[in-house]
Amino acid sequence: MGERILRDRLETLQLKDLDKFDRAAIVLLCIHGVSAHGVYGEIYNHNFKENIPFNGIGDMVLKIDQICNCLNTPRATTEPRFFSREMEKQYRESYSDSPEKNVNADSEVSGGEIDYERVANAKELLVIWVKYRQNASLQGSVRGKLTKGVTVHFRSALELMRMIRMVEKQPGAKCEVVFKETTK
Repeated sequence: MGERILRDRLETLQLKDLDKFDRAAIVLLCIHGVSAHGVYGEIYNHNFKENIPFNGIGDMVLKIDQICNCLNTPRATTEPRFFSREMEKQYRESYSDSPEKNVNADSEVSGGEIDYERVANAKELLVIWVKYRQNASLQGSVRGKLTKGVTVHFRSALELMRMIRMVEKQPGAKCEVVFKETTK
């Protein structure tokens, strides 16, 4: 029973045109609920041994960007800026061992372990596909039950944050977010 439900939920997440871009930058976003910091949940990527928890939309976007940095795909077109050299040093030290220690070795092609029970019980599931990282932001597409199975493109991390923010606006309720499909 639970396996069928999970299969049905994952069916809405399938993306087309996977052969045109690097699959490494595809993450499964599991939203488990809303806390004082906003939505919280876990990020899964097949290149990582374990899930990466997030707490709030800002944390989610920064961790997706950090995953892309760690995998070096898609490549960023700019280097991050900081208020001072000390803050840059602090940032690099605090993120020097973060998800990288969680990355599967090249020989471990099987991918990361997904806790299917947690995925099946997530309030919302979204597949986020980061296609580009230009102008110090993320560009890509998102698909899931919230998008009614339609692939919706986002032009910046801010736009993605606005989309995900709608989950916060309706805690405990079935989220009915209207997405307008965009084209390039």
